[in-house]
Amino acid sequence: MAEIAAANGGVAEAEVDAVPAEAPEEQQLTPAQRAQFVAESESTTAAPQTNGKKPKQQQQSTLDVASDAAFPSLGGAKTPVAPAKWGAGANPAIGTSPAATAPRWTPSIATGASQIIYTLQKEDKAADLKRPAGDIVRDIARKTNTKIDAANNKERGSTTYIILGGTLADRERAKRELMRELTAKVTRRVSVPAVIRPFIIGRGGSKVQEMQAKTLTNIKVPQADFVDAAAGEYEDDAVIDVIIEGDAEGCALAIELINKTVKERVIKVTRSIMAPGKFYPFIQGPDKSNIQEWEKQVDRVIVPDYYSTKTPPPNFSEPSGPIQVIGEKSAVEEVVAQIREKIITLEAANYPSRGAELGAFQPQLFSRNNAQMVKEVFNETGCAVIVPPSTVNKVYVIGPPSRIVEGMNAVFQKAEAYKIIILDLCKAFANAPRGAKAHAIDVVRHARKVAAVKRVEKDCDVSISFPGEDLHDLKKPCYVSIVGESKEQVDTAVQRVKEILGAYTPNRFSEIEVEPLHFKHIYGKDGKGPKKIAAATSVELLFPEDPEDDRIALVYEGQSKEVAEIEEALEKAKEEIKELIKDQAQIVKKVLEITKELHEKVRGERGTIINALNPSSVSVVFGAPKARLGRSAPAADEMTENSITLRGPPANVASTAAAITQFLKDNEDRDAPEVVTEPFEYPKQFSGNLIGSKGANVNKLKEDLGVDIKLNEGSGEIRGVKICVDAARRKLNSQVKELEDKAVIPIKVPQQFHSIIIGSEGSTVRRLQERYNVRIDFPKAGKSDEEGGRQAPDEIVIRGSKKGAEEARQEIQELWKYEADNSHTATISVLARSVGYMFKNASKDIKQLRDESSARIVIPQEDKEADPESIVEIKIRGKKSEVDKAKTVLTKIVKDAENTAVRTISVEKKFHRSLIGPGGQTLRSIVVKAGGPDDRAALARLVRFPNQGSESNDITVQGPSNVVNKIIAAIEEIVTEKENQITEIIPVAPEKHRKLIGREGATRRELEAKFKVTIDIPRQRPGQPQTNPDIKITGVASAVEEAKSHITELVKEPEGETVEVPRFLHHAIADGGFFKHLQRDLKVIVDHNGLPRPGKPADLKPTPKDMPLITDEADEERIFWEVLENAPASADEEGTYPWVLRGKPENVAKARAEIEAAVATAQKQGLTGFLTLPNPNKYRFVVGQGGSTVDRIRRDTGCRITVPKHGSTDAIVLHGDREGLEKAREMILEAVKKGPASK
Repeated sequence: MAEIAAANGGVAEAEVDAVPAEAPEEQQLTPAQRAQFVAESESTTAAPQTNGKKPKQQQQSTLDVASDAAFPSLGGAKTPVAPAKWGAGANPAIGTSPAATAPRWTPSIATGASQIIYTLQKEDKAADLKRPAGDIVRDIARKTNTKIDAANNKERGSTTYIILGGTLADRERAKRELMRELTAKVTRRVSVPAVIRPFIIGRGGSKVQEMQAKTLTNIKVPQADFVDAAAGEYEDDAVIDVIIEGDAEGCALAIELINKTVKERVIKVTRSIMAPGKFYPFIQGPDKSNIQEWEKQVDRVIVPDYYSTKTPPPNFSEPSGPIQVIGEKSAVEEVVAQIREKIITLEAANYPSRGAELGAFQPQLFSRNNAQMVKEVFNETGCAVIVPPSTVNKVYVIGPPSRIVEGMNAVFQKAEAYKIIILDLCKAFANAPRGAKAHAIDVVRHARKVAAVKRVEKDCDVSISFPGEDLHDLKKPCYVSIVGESKEQVDTAVQRVKEILGAYTPNRFSEIEVEPLHFKHIYGKDGKGPKKIAAATSVELLFPEDPEDDRIALVYEGQSKEVAEIEEALEKAKEEIKELIKDQAQIVKKVLEITKELHEKVRGERGTIINALNPSSVSVVFGAPKARLGRSAPAADEMTENSITLRGPPANVASTAAAITQFLKDNEDRDAPEVVTEPFEYPKQFSGNLIGSKGANVNKLKEDLGVDIKLNEGSGEIRGVKICVDAARRKLNSQVKELEDKAVIPIKVPQQFHSIIIGSEGSTVRRLQERYNVRIDFPKAGKSDEEGGRQAPDEIVIRGSKKGAEEARQEIQELWKYEADNSHTATISVLARSVGYMFKNASKDIKQLRDESSARIVIPQEDKEADPESIVEIKIRGKKSEVDKAKTVLTKIVKDAENTAVRTISVEKKFHRSLIGPGGQTLRSIVVKAGGPDDRAALARLVRFPNQGSESNDITVQGPSNVVNKIIAAIEEIVTEKENQITEIIPVAPEKHRKLIGREGATRRELEAKFKVTIDIPRQRPGQPQTNPDIKITGVASAVEEAKSHITELVKEPEGETVEVPRFLHHAIADGGFFKHLQRDLKVIVDHNGLPRPGKPADLKPTPKDMPLITDEADEERIFWEVLENAPASADEEGTYPWVLRGKPENVAKARAEIEAAVATAQKQGLTGFLTLPNPNKYRFVVGQGGSTVDRIRRDTGCRITVPKHGSTDAIVLHGDREGLEKAREMILEAVKKGPASK
């Protein structure tokens, strides 16, 4: 095997010997290897060997190439063509020219999504290529943007091609080009009805050109001059031959496309067959199998169901309608012949009928569920069941004598299998004001529509049947039957149905008489009128089933049970109805005195003549008016029998009356109206429009007016009754006028503005269509325009009158240009999973943006079932500046949301407190270090701990992925450390605990942060001595050891020197900042070996007296001065109190000297003086700036002086000997006196 690697756009060929090919192991083959393998496989398959012997050659049928039947000749005299069938099930005759026999094609092998492989057999190759095959293939590859590899099989002479690269359409195109260029040419001929010729060609040849481009064939359609004149008459069997030249596959595809066009355009015919109704089930066949077979040949076969009769056998009632066959003419005739043959067979068989006696109401079982039981009996036994009126308790069984008993047994078995309960509504509403049956009729009409009854059927598995044809007969009862297989289910259903029907009290009903011709104005478009009334009043309208009945029933459906409210709602509904019809045209009645014998003449067959005489469709009643449903029949007399009554708008009634009178005058001497055939000329370009899709338009005229219309490219004829021919001509001319005035205006509108033109739920486009009486089509994917081309995505097509279409175009143009000038759009793509994060994390920003911006912002809702990685779009619309601003903000939000990650970590709850830390400090530190926010609220959204009381251990972290990952890592690290922590206890003297705590815990926090440990110091309880020396240190072993060493060193201080201070003098010396002075100035700390401080002596109080006793001068301010002797020390104040001094030895010595001096001074201070100034505001002069004045007085006098706070009226307290007190008093008064002056 040779391997070939062909370049792009090139061809590689290899001559190979035929050797058996085995399936290669799974490996990557080159294109040439794949082609070679396919070729060898075919060679092996083509010539199998068995035990070394040649296989027996199979007998092949030969084809007579000289046969004209097999190969009709081209040119010369016209070859007779057998009548062709068209439509459903048709197989048009196809001929083959003697130019070539049909090639045998090996099916294409799709070996992958990106390649096509097929084999061209030797006998299919073209014998006279104008260029080398390699050049042709290279050109095709280059033209189709593909790569084509080829491998030849020497033994068989076949070539296998592998087409790679490009799109699938490119590869398919390359394959078609190869077939066209390299295969033998064939000619095919397909016969089609002559009337279809214009639709195969298309406007300006567009259709045939499209088919040729798609199939790469040459399609020849005969010229109109060469077509038999009768070909334009669509009822005839004349056909034309369309000739197709090209490769075999292209020709087959072209034939398929032509047949599709024929099927869409061929005109259908309808044939009716009358037969006794009792034959209908046998004509249908079991499960309508006969109909299904016939519909393989024609479009439709209608055999009405027949399972009821109003008359007993043998004269059963007439069926509801004839048997109808619809489709292409020749196929219809063939099926009609088969049906007639079946009817003849049934008449000859003369099947007997037997009556099966049943219990009361049991015959109704066979009518329920669309006569399901009747169908079951027929399918099981081949016998038909016919149900008589409800007053007869039997059914009739018809069938072959050999199976009639089997059929009756099936009837009995099915009837006994069901439980039936009957409700008599006339008895239930016996006291209704309008009469029991009249009220029951309206109840049934409303109840059989409501969902509640259907729910009962579904819930209880029962069937609920309301009266049918007998409903409106006032003389007959109104029974509701409830049928089911279970007694329990039926009983339950009965109770629920009674509740539903019992709610229909007479006061909830009313009625209003309205001219039937005005019903359409009440109903409105799409039933909007009744819906609007129901929404406003809770009243539903029941329009009469008889088109001539003028009574509309009103049913209150609201929740109120108040009689006054119900009456008010019903009256309001009547007013709404009157409002809808108040501006409608007046309706008049005119009675023409015309004898009964002439009525049929005026009516015509199937009402065709009266249709021609009555183009405005006024109401026409022949003879006495019929009884309206639910009402008694009016009395008939000879006068009413010999009359025709017209009702409608005055002008229309007068016109129709004149037309009837003139028609009778013109045909007075004729037994039957004159039948004429008249020519009809029209613009040939409107042929398709006048004929209609599948002949719909001409068939409608034929049905309405009884005329026969033949049209052929601008000319035709109309045959029928003269008055009907004239009416048909008027209608056709009216349609031609509309078509001549018809305009099709395409308008280019960018797709983004289509929704503006459509409007909310189509409101804008509907308004345009109604205002200008046009149709506006928007482009749809895969849908071609009616004129043959595909509607462009940015194209809107307007169809209608020239004036209306142009006005609609102008308004659409103005609308979208206004929107284009005043609106700009932008879209932002976002992952579906990020939408939820946007609303959670940036809801405030989005709300603020919407509040501040006039742009319309549409953010899709979060879809939790959508693929998280799918793309959704945020749409922004508004002014350019607003759109740009919104896009900038939202782009940032989207970026943050798409970068948002959610991770959950499970951590035992015992560690949660440590992770949060005192006041949230630990957590804050973790988040800030990870790059997260410092804001408390944002931090709470970023890291969420489970609620208190929850059993969950999960901590959820949501935010930017890089931040989330760092936070998770930090938490894991802390948890790991916590899991490896130890706790050690170190004893520290209680008086040193304060040193470890520091001011407001600062020292402890510094130690914990420095060594990453937790330090637990026993709490000091107020009024109680601290006796617990244990300090707990918790952390990893190394950190605990370091912290322990540091704390030991920290509390390790030099041995202190103790000074014994008299207990009663402790406060006298210590108060006033003495300890702070020692620590600040001498760096000496004083403690008391953990002993509690002595109690503070009771303060002396000045004697309360009137102001003051000492006055230096009469004009000076008065002062109060009192000196008291201190009380002797109490028993508790005896003894000394240790002051332990710690610091440098030299500083301790200085401190000791100061303490001893202070003790000596305090011992001399046996008196207490109280100095009161009348103006407390002057105390500030005693203190001086920064306490300088009072400090000077203390030094000069040796007294302890306490000055009250500013604003206080208390006395200045002085402690000292008498001499010192007097000197201090004088200095204080001197300071007060100098205070204002100095200031």
